[in-house]
Amino acid sequence: MSVWHGDLKKRKPTGGKKRAYRKKLKFETGSFPTET
Repeated sequence: MSVWHGDLKKRKPTGGKKRAYRKKLKFETGSFPTET
């Protein structure tokens, strides 16, 4: 499972859905905590 910091799938403040107009991009990815 990937960690992803995008909001294309979330709902708008008005309650409507957002349309995903592009794919997930590299700069939107996150990483799991290192837990050293």
